This record gives sequence, C-alpha cells and structure tokens, in this order.
Amino acid sequence: MGFFDLQDILDKSPAGCASCRRHRSCLSPKMTSVEGQGNKGLMILHEHPSEEEDETGSPFTGKNTACLETLFADLGIDMEEDCFHIYAAACGTKKPDNEQLRAHYPTVASAIKRVKPKVILALGDSFRSILFSNYKGAIKDFNRWRGFPVPLLDLNCWMVATFNPKFADEHWDDLYTTLLKQDLKTVVKCLETPLPEPVNTDDIEIVSNSGRAVELLEKLLKRQVPIAFDYETSGLKPQRKGHWIQCASFSPWPGNRSFCFRLGKHPDEKVLSKWCQVLGASKIGKVAHNVSFEDMWSRVVLKQRVAGWIGDTILLAHIEDNRSGIVSLKFQSFLRFGIHGYEKEIKPFIEAEYPNDFNKVDKAPQKALMSYCGMDSLLTMRLFARFRQLGLV
Repeated sequence: MGFFDLQDILDKSPAGCASCRRHRSCLSPKMTSVEGQGNKGLMILHEHPSEEEDETGSPFTGKNTACLETLFADLGIDMEEDCFHIYAAACGTKKPDNEQLRAHYPTVASAIKRVKPKVILALGDSFRSILFSNYKGAIKDFNRWRGFPVPLLDLNCWMVATFNPKFADEHWDDLYTTLLKQDLKTVVKCLETPLPEPVNTDDIEIVSNSGRAVELLEKLLKRQVPIAFDYETSGLKPQRKGHWIQCASFSPWPGNRSFCFRLGKHPDEKVLSKWCQVLGASKIGKVAHNVSFEDMWSRVVLKQRVAGWIGDTILLAHIEDNRSGIVSLKFQSFLRFGIHGYEKEIKPFIEAEYPNDFNKVDKAPQKALMSYCGMDSLLTMRLFARFRQLGLV
C-alpha cells in the first residue's frame, strides 16, 4: 500500500491540532504519514518522532526504528515490506500526555480502518491511544499491559504493547533485552493466530420459570460435568442478618452456554433444594472466580457446603502471570476474549460503601442483572478451559 498522509483527518477533528499544540514546539510538525508496505499486516504505532527524526523531517528513520529493524530481522520480519508505521502523536519529541494522544487518535483510527492490520505493536505509551476508544475499563499503567496479546474485536486485530526501544536502549541489560525480544515473538505469533470468537448474549439463558430451573439442575446432577458458577448478592459479605442471594448462574464445561436463575429473598423451595444438591455433589467439579466468595455465601446464606472445588480462576491467572492488577474477571475477560463493558448498567446496583452494607441489587433491572450474572459464569468457565489447555490445571 505504501505511503499515504492523514493530515486532513486531523485537521477536520474537533480535538485535533488546536487542542494539542505540540506542533508549536518542534522543527517538523504534523508527521501524519503512514509508511511501509504492510505485507504481513503488522502496524507499528510509534509513540512520537525522535529528536533525530524531528531535525531531519524524516519519519521512522531514527534509532528506535533501527533497533526494531535488527530485532525483527531475526524473526523474519522486514520493517519496510511487512509493516505499516504511524505515530501516536505526530508532532514533538517529548512523551505525549493522555489528552495529546486523544487529540491525535483520529489519524490512528483512520489508518487502522484503511489498512486493516492483523496486529498493532504499540510502543511505549502509544497503547493508551488505542485503549481510550476501545476499552471501557481503567487503563492504569504500562506494566499492566506490556507483552500481552490483547484481542481488539471492534478493530478486528490484536494489540501488543511493549517498551519504546529508546527506553530499552537506555536501560540495556539482559532483562529488558529478553522482555523486548519476547514481546516481538508474541507479535509474530499473533500474525498467525485467529481472534477469539465473540461471546454472544444468546449463549446465556435467563431462566424465569422455576420448572425450567429444576429441569436444568436435574440434568446437571445426571451429567455430572464440571461447572463454573456465580452469584449476585445483596452485599459483599453475608454475615450481617438479612443478606440474600438474588440470582445464581452456572456454565457447564466447556463453557458454550450459561444459565441464570432467580433465588431472591424467598427462593422457590424446589429450585433451592436442587441447587443445594448440585453444590453438595462432589462428582460435579466446581469453578469460580474467587472461590472464597461463592463458597462463603453458599455456607452462610444457603447453609450448604460446596463440594468438589477444582479451580479458582483468580489463582490460576496469578499463577500464569503474577503482575498486580491483572487478575480480576473483567480484566481477564478483555485480555483473553476481548469482552469489556458488560457490567456498566449493573455496577451501580451491586456496589455498597462498606463490606457488610446492603447494596441495591433488588432494584436493578432483573433481566440485565441475570444476563450479567450469566456472563460472569460463562467467562469464568472459558477462562478455566483456557488454563486447562495451558496445563495449569
């Protein structure tokens, strides 16, 4: 495809150059071109021009690019023929702040739409440029994302964030060399890896009929396959008198479907009895994302001990990678499956100021609440299946 320029996109953007103003303090402003042939579908999102590139007016020719060129050559990637190149911030030689990245994102988005990359390699803080518009959670720091292959389903491509080569060069030692090479190997692997199939709400059955709930639980007792299960409750801790479980969901192995049924303050006796039988059946393996929560609520509120625990996906996520801030179900769901934002409608109803306080779970739109609960158990089982495939279980 070769060279093309996107300055007209930035000029038309209401949050473009007028709000960024980086062009006022550099020698070669508005380096908005996209360069490279991109034959293998790899887009490299450079953080900003280097001082050398700004002085010469020649984009993607500095030490950063040269460093990547050497490392990628060992992996069979040619920087000119196989890659597209674009800056996350097209002006200036200093690290861009969040607002400047937002201001320049229209050019990045337009480039992605035009070249349709398979993988975006985001250098330094340029990953924020992508996530501002494609992730509804808290982005936090670089280390939370570095090296992970993130499926961006809305953009139909992977993203891998890694060090700006300048940083690696300044701190060149065995650690950073190893990590950078490792991240580039991940990029190359993603070029041949299909994106995960999107999770569909049609995969979740909201069971509003008690007879249907009993029928499903009886089948489960006969089949004795592992399940992941999840509760939506009236608070964080069940010890205070009056707490209840509003609904429960389960997803049988291997996580193709999930089912959510209502319990509430006054649960149907037949449904409750069958569910307690399932919980107590040791031949039905149980999985949860934070076992202690479902186990505690089962014991305290339902007076039922859970038998047959076989996995806690929080612990398994920590075993796979022990970085902080990455083991929550919502983050793991985005990281592994590209799923995010499904908690937005329900979040205000399931939070409380203190652990023993009552939340407003009974005031939540119940269909949406049960869909949310079903999604949690479905994603938990899919995470467990993934960990099992990796040999961690």
